[in-house]
Amino acid sequence: MAHQEPINIANENRRLGELGLALSGVSYLVGLVALVAAVVLGYFSGPYGDTTANGGLGTGLVRLQYAYLHGFMYFLTITLGGLFFTMALYITGARWGIVIRRVPELVARNAPLMAILSLPILIPLISGSHALYEWADKEAVAKEHLLQHKKPWLNVPLFTIRMVIYFAIWSLLGFVYYWRSVKCDETGDPNQYRKAKWLSPIGMILFALTTTFASFDLLMSLTPTWYSTIFGVYIFAGCNIGIFAFTILAYRYVQHHGVLTHAVTTEHYHDLGKLLFAFVFFWGYIAASQYLLIWYANLPEETAFYKPRESSAGWWFVSLLLLFTHLLIPFPGLLSRWIKRSKPALIFWACWMLVAHWIDLFYIIHPTWAGRVSGDLLKPIDPQIPLLEILCTVGVGGIWLGTLAKRASTVSLVPEKDPYLPTSLAFQNF
Repeated sequence: MAHQEPINIANENRRLGELGLALSGVSYLVGLVALVAAVVLGYFSGPYGDTTANGGLGTGLVRLQYAYLHGFMYFLTITLGGLFFTMALYITGARWGIVIRRVPELVARNAPLMAILSLPILIPLISGSHALYEWADKEAVAKEHLLQHKKPWLNVPLFTIRMVIYFAIWSLLGFVYYWRSVKCDETGDPNQYRKAKWLSPIGMILFALTTTFASFDLLMSLTPTWYSTIFGVYIFAGCNIGIFAFTILAYRYVQHHGVLTHAVTTEHYHDLGKLLFAFVFFWGYIAASQYLLIWYANLPEETAFYKPRESSAGWWFVSLLLLFTHLLIPFPGLLSRWIKRSKPALIFWACWMLVAHWIDLFYIIHPTWAGRVSGDLLKPIDPQIPLLEILCTVGVGGIWLGTLAKRASTVSLVPEKDPYLPTSLAFQNF
């Protein structure tokens, strides 16, 4: 990398202020309206498939739980991506990214909010509902040997305890990194950066373990007889795609409104584009590895995940849609250096990948519900119009963005007194 003369951020508008508060208010309103609309639609929609054979699992309110899980996981993965990106910048000493570190810090700081938003998933489960997770159904466990074998891990009390541990670790890490960064802005103490850097190796280990096991618990256990040793890595790839795309859009949004118009340069967007491209390829590699190994082994307990997704023309369409939107189209689309340095083109691909990430979670979650509704997990009913899923995503997203924007309005959007900020401001790609 090369360097140029650093930009003087004293001449920059570095705070959202009233813009952040206005965005927060609108986001909260949109989110609450969308969630209410989702509940109303779920209450009055259905039935789907054969409800008599599945204890009413084909009702709209049950589908609402899956739709809510979809929206929740979408923003949880972006939140975890923010935590990983923040720690990665510290642990690698990547000084180019210091100027764009505040948005990932703010995203990671939303972990306690995600803990609260997980309650609509946990409370029905604790209350005895098994609409989401078949392993919570005592009758289903009694009939299936594999579920009996997994019962020491897949049971409601231990699941709840693990969720508390996951969110406690994520919330603590998110708070510490955000607090130290803001504290450095207030005091100019370079030790805040060094302490955060020293914490990063431990934080990375905790992040890897909790994210992997949380993906097993929240998503892979939707098909409880199935397992994949690299599913956690698959979800991790999606986390990074989400945060890189969101960071690109966030800084373009604030720059459009006159904040940090010069500090965040084409050079920083170029590197964010490179990271986005890298994880598009990485996601494709992991997805192909998981599919090919399962296809080659052809074991019933492993193919149980893919067979429903290849059971009809509708599900084949969703599978191919994911393949093309998440890999085959964006891979060549993001390959060029020119694309990564073109702000309009990068905005397009960032939006594209956020949609592709949403389709990815639809592919993971929706066939499980559709399979239980049909009475045959290996041949679910055809994909439904995802209005409930969209409403729940907008609902959770409105609350998530509103909280982020409100907090962002109170701090600088660049770590002003970070000891290596001048290096980041002067960063230039070869």
